[in-house]
This record gives sequence, structure tokens and C-alpha cells, in this order.
Amino acid sequence: MASRFFGIAIALLQVSNAAAQPTDGPKFEETGKYAGKYFCAPIAAGGVYWDKTTKEWRGTSFRVSEGEQFVFQTTVGDRMQWEAAGFSVAGIPYYANVLPLGGSGVACWGARAAYHPAHLVGHNHIFMSQDGSFHCGTYGGLYHYAFDLTSGRYMATYYAGFIDGDDSGRNAPSIQIGKCTRIE
Repeated sequence: MASRFFGIAIALLQVSNAAAQPTDGPKFEETGKYAGKYFCAPIAAGGVYWDKTTKEWRGTSFRVSEGEQFVFQTTVGDRMQWEAAGFSVAGIPYYANVLPLGGSGVACWGARAAYHPAHLVGHNHIFMSQDGSFHCGTYGGLYHYAFDLTSGRYMATYYAGFIDGDDSGRNAPSIQIGKCTRIE
């Protein structure tokens, strides 16, 4: 009886000890297979505009043009590991740039999440999921991108306007969807 009790006590200690250990965090892509250049072109866009006649904001579709095409470039850094939000996270950071055709590129900064250590936020680190999807932002967060490099799709949103109280229509929130094709 005592040995049975002792065996149950050890099993309970093992279970409680395992529960106290940090849980595994998200798994990131670690091969660098998504590093390269992708040609991205919009296929549809929409948002809101200020109707000067009715003095109201209205939903609308926007025209997309070749001038909105861009190259999305990703490179990889050295593998990193850290403790965050109660679990251990490891992976290789990707670095990304949005390069408008005929224009100069801008860094696309990784979106802050529980598993992004605070000291890496604002340093262009992107931790990509194993299926090639991630989020990043440019121009101080005014433009937000969601990419899935496996499906070759992206979504770009422009967050400025409307809430600032300016009803001139010069600054209107919008969303754009499109496709990306790997070129390098």
C-alpha cells in the first residue's frame, strides 16, 4: 500500500512539474526557403471616401493600376532563441522591404505579437510561420501588409484617415488585395 501511494505521489509530482514548465511557443520557418524577391500586383481595392455633396463617408471600390505594383524582398538573419509570454521561442528572423516599381524601398517591420520580444520590435525582424505567412508594416504602421508566400497572396491596408476628424477626403482608409509571384 505504501509503495502504491509513493508511486502515485511521484506521478503527481511529475505531472505538476510538467505543467509548471513553459509551453512550446509558435513554430517558425527555419530554412530560409521564403527568402527572395516577389513581384506583387493588386487585383482589387476598396475603402471609404468623403462624399462632398452629401457630406458623408461612403464605401467604394478603387481602381488599381500598374503604378501600384511592387517588389517584395525578403532576406534571412541568424537563428535566435528567447523566452517570451511564458514559452520558449526559436527561429530565424526574416527582414523585408517593399520596393515600389521606379521608387525607393521601405522596410516592412514585423508586427508586434506576444512572441516578438520587445527589444526586437522596431528592428525589422519578421518571424514567419512555417507555411510562409506573416504580417508587417511600413511608414510607422500606416500601411499594414499580410502575406502568404505559399498561396502567393497579399493584403495591404492603409489605416490613416477618418478617425482624425478630417472630412476633406484627402486621407481615406483603404484595403487592397493582390498576388505575388516569386522572381528570384
